[in-house]
Amino acid sequence: MNTSPSEKRIMQALLIDGALSRKKLAEKLDLTGAALTFGSQNLLKYGYIKENGSLVRKKAGRRETDIAINGDGASLLGISCLDSGFHLSFTDLRGDCFISKTFASISEAATYAKNAVKGVPTPLGLCVCLPSYDGYESLKKKDPEFVKEIESLELKTYYVDDVEALAYVNELYHPEEKNFLLINSSKQISSSAFVASHIVKGHDGEKSDIGNWLVRHGTMLRDELSFENLLGRDYDDVNEGFEALAKDEKALSRYLIAIAMCIVNANYLLSLDTVVLSGYLYVSHAEVVDSLRNIVKTIDPSFKTERIVPFDDFAEVDDKKASLQVFAYEFLG
Repeated sequence: MNTSPSEKRIMQALLIDGALSRKKLAEKLDLTGAALTFGSQNLLKYGYIKENGSLVRKKAGRRETDIAINGDGASLLGISCLDSGFHLSFTDLRGDCFISKTFASISEAATYAKNAVKGVPTPLGLCVCLPSYDGYESLKKKDPEFVKEIESLELKTYYVDDVEALAYVNELYHPEEKNFLLINSSKQISSSAFVASHIVKGHDGEKSDIGNWLVRHGTMLRDELSFENLLGRDYDDVNEGFEALAKDEKALSRYLIAIAMCIVNANYLLSLDTVVLSGYLYVSHAEVVDSLRNIVKTIDPSFKTERIVPFDDFAEVDDKKASLQVFAYEFLG
């Protein structure tokens, strides 16, 4: 189903706000009652939304029909390719995760998914999150067996970078943020900038890791801020690495200065509404966010540092980012 602009807005509003009366939904979307009825016809027909029945409102005892996303109307499947394995998640249309498992190989993940899709609501598609995504054709050339396993699921499939997926999820839940930079601290530091609901491309045409060209020419952000470069050794356990970084004042200062430069340069180029920080370091160490805000303020006194915010519920969102990406593609793409 190709969703119309009004259908996209209805799905996003119901995902964020939950069940709404027709009147409130129409007011929120600035639609007439007739336009809302027309815009919701196909969504009701395909079972993506449902009417919760007629409820009595206090004012004059009026009855209004609530509309809500039908969580059981379809399912969304995602696979994130991580250092620790292949994380599979099934999410319903409300964004609630009902299957979450990690497998040692993509073959095991694909086999499990083949059996699982038989017992879940109609799967709308699959999103595969790749740490270093440089295009489907390149992936197919480098690892044809991986692609073969994915295609054996016979689902509409999207390939996307991990940080892009997080950026899409943030845009999904915070549509008021038209321009934002998302910085993710993981095994590889990465970033994506969203401007008017589109990923900004870097000077080399790549969609992700825009931060790589915002620090200084010739320096890659992920290399400059690697554990090995900052701490003199690598860490297999990402959480352990960031714990060590948080305790090393000199290394942490280098890290935060590079991120601050990335933020300031991006703000000048993109007129950011928000800077979104995700990952273990930002979520687990509130003082790190405060330190970063202070450094940014020192570099650019005009920057409103309250616009630098940690990702809400990062751990929960990271668990299901790939499957939620399907929602973004199907209903907001």
